[in-house]
Amino acid sequence: MNEGWIKDNYSIGEISEIFGIPKKMLRYWDSIDLLKPYTIDEINNYRYYSSSQFYLLNFIKYLRNLGVAYSEIKMKMNETHINSLEQLIKEQILESEKRIREIHRNKKILASHLADIEMVKETSELEVDTIMIHHREEEQFICLEHTVDSRENFEIAMRRMEQILCGHPMLLVSQVSLIMSRENFFDGEYIRFKSINVPCGLYKTRKKQNIISFPEGLYASVKFWGNVANSAPVYEQMREYLQKKNYSIIGDIRRTPISVGTKEGSHDHLAELIIPIENNLEKSF
Repeated sequence: MNEGWIKDNYSIGEISEIFGIPKKMLRYWDSIDLLKPYTIDEINNYRYYSSSQFYLLNFIKYLRNLGVAYSEIKMKMNETHINSLEQLIKEQILESEKRIREIHRNKKILASHLADIEMVKETSELEVDTIMIHHREEEQFICLEHTVDSRENFEIAMRRMEQILCGHPMLLVSQVSLIMSRENFFDGEYIRFKSINVPCGLYKTRKKQNIISFPEGLYASVKFWGNVANSAPVYEQMREYLQKKNYSIIGDIRRTPISVGTKEGSHDHLAELIIPIENNLEKSF
């Protein structure tokens, strides 16, 4: 009477077809003692499953679809009481909300990359290597103080930055600004930086002490193609220009990447040098 509803001799192939679980995966579950066959034929060593295991098969699939680790699933296998399931579902709702926030953050970062690419494509040759004096609004950044004087130190600083950002996202070089002290700029130490920054608009941190502001005010800037190792002429050009125009540098120098890619045939990328200044003539009045 119960035949067809209760059956103890489903082959691994039948279970694989019924539940859409690869046979290799079922064998793996067996090897880690997550779900062992109901019985194994002593003669041919064939695995057989029972319809009484169908609930557990569905339960494991359900938890794996939620992203629950195998180690945690093994703990939950004996906690199928309704109260335990309620707690599990609440935990997974919170985890899903966390993933949604991460997806939105990644989408925002990708959109920023796309905007950068479009800006590079629209940047005219006249804009490149032309020093501009202009007013900028206040900007906030997440700052990590770390001496950067080599590519190795830069990568180490990036990994440390990732650890203080919410969600620990993987940073790309094109998202990170290098900060040079005014003293190093005047000493000609153009490959030595004091810290790295990422924009608050794209990233968040719970470490309030790492949030800094570049104040509203007058700035000199120049866009140029280059890399850290070959940018000395740009810095020298900026120093000479500001001295000639009677401007004083009043803060740290920021080297900000613009492009997410390099110039064809080289390692150069489009970057912007941004320097806070004041007009000495206006200050004297």
